[in-house]
Amino acid sequence: MAGEDAFDARAYTREMRKLWSAAAPHFEAVSSGYFGPATHPFFAFAGLSPGQRVLDVACGPGTSARLAFESVRPRGEVLGVDISLAMLVLARRGAGGPRFAAMDAEALALPDASFDAVLCHLGLMLFARPRAALSEMARVLRPGGTLACLVLGSAGRMAFTSLLTTILPRHAPEMRPGRGPGLADFANPRRLEGALKAAGLREVSSRRLRGTFAVASKDRYWDIALKAFGRIGPVLKRLSPGVRGQVKDELFARLSAYEQGGRLALPYEFVMARGVKPGAA
Repeated sequence: MAGEDAFDARAYTREMRKLWSAAAPHFEAVSSGYFGPATHPFFAFAGLSPGQRVLDVACGPGTSARLAFESVRPRGEVLGVDISLAMLVLARRGAGGPRFAAMDAEALALPDASFDAVLCHLGLMLFARPRAALSEMARVLRPGGTLACLVLGSAGRMAFTSLLTTILPRHAPEMRPGRGPGLADFANPRRLEGALKAAGLREVSSRRLRGTFAVASKDRYWDIALKAFGRIGPVLKRLSPGVRGQVKDELFARLSAYEQGGRLALPYEFVMARGVKPGAA
C-alpha cells in the first residue's frame, strides 16, 4: 500500500486511537444508522453459523459484534477488540452477548488458531499496517476457518465519505495521498483478495455491495463529518474559519447533485472479501 513504509506507523496508530475515541459518542449512530445495510450481507458472505467462536477486529461501538452474536447464538461466542477505550465503553453497555477487550489489530494478544471466524468490519483501510493486521487475524484463525473483511469502495461510488476526502487535500497537507493509509486503498476487489492471499488464505473471493444512504439534509451531513468521521472532523476543525467556510461551500455545492425532495441520497459502495485458512477443518 502506498506510503505504508514511509511514515511512522506507531504515531499514526496513537493518533487514530485519540481521534476515534473523540468520535465515539457520535459514531454509534453512523455505524448503526448508515453502515447497517452492509452488515447483514457481510455476515452472510462470511458464513457465520450457530456455535462458532468469532473475533470481531476493530469492533468500534460494538454494533457489528452484537449482530454477529445473533448469528452464532445460543452456544457461540463473539469477542470484539478495538484500540479505542471510548469505543469499548459504548460496546460494553448492556448485559450478555459479546465480550470486548482493548487490543491492537497488528498485535493481537490471543492464542494461535483460537477462532472459527475472524471479521474486520470497516477497519482494515484504517490500520497503519493492514497487512500486518491481516497476518495476525490469520494467525488466530483455526485451520479451515474463515477470515472476512468489509472495506469502503471506490471514491467515485462511495460519495458518503469521498466528497470530503477529495476536497480536503487542497487545504490540509495531512490529507494528501501518500500521507498514510487511504480510505480507498482496498477498493479494488483484486487488491483486497491479494492481501488475503498474502496472509496465507485460500479459496479467496470477493463481492461489491452498492446502494444509497439517505441523509436528512446538507447540514446533517456536515454535522456527521465534524463529529463522527474520525480523522476528517479534527482536520476540518483545525482549518481557519475562512478556509473551513470555503470547504463547506464547495461541499454543499457538490451535495446539491444528490438532493431529492430536500433530503440527500448518497451512493455507497463497499467491497467484501473472504478466505479460508488452509488445513484440516
